[in-house]
Amino acid sequence: NGYQSIHQYVRRRSDRTVVDVQIRTKEMHLQAEVGTAAHWSYKDQIFRPDVATSELYRSIWRSNAQLSATQAMEVIRISQKLLNQHRTFVFAENTSHVLNLKRSATALDAAFAISEDVGLTAESIYLDGQWVAKNTPLQDGQIVSVKTSGSVPVPEQVETASQCVHSRCAKSVIRRNLRDQWSKTNSSGFR
Repeated sequence: NGYQSIHQYVRRRSDRTVVDVQIRTKEMHLQAEVGTAAHWSYKDQIFRPDVATSELYRSIWRSNAQLSATQAMEVIRISQKLLNQHRTFVFAENTSHVLNLKRSATALDAAFAISEDVGLTAESIYLDGQWVAKNTPLQDGQIVSVKTSGSVPVPEQVETASQCVHSRCAKSVIRRNLRDQWSKTNSSGFR
């Protein structure tokens, strides 16, 4: 099936553990992970040959462009392109994390991705050091920095924020916050 690797078993005498070290070139690794020697593909061919050889099976696992690829690296490049067309990746300066967001995400979506509190208390947002409106769409590779107010937002601020976000997570946090504030306001008169 094309699998290649140098295997070296290392035994530790003190506790009798064994470690399997695999040495591969980059090409060998790609063949073993996504090529014809991929473990999932190999196992399916052994235990479910009728399924593994069907056209439906091949089309589910790979797009037409991937199926026509002749090299494993080409399959990976196509896969990355397909994945990235629906996602935006930005760097959160405050936390030093890469944020993986929906392609239509806004600056305020990034603030919510950092944390719920940061999103709710976001006073101003900066992309690549420049102040931007909270509903500014994000571009791949931008650096996001959020300045927070530190105070709990009033319902009007939260409702305005709901118009600036596109992610389900941020919308859910905003709805929950509005519900909690409404509950506190309405229950305080009944004590």
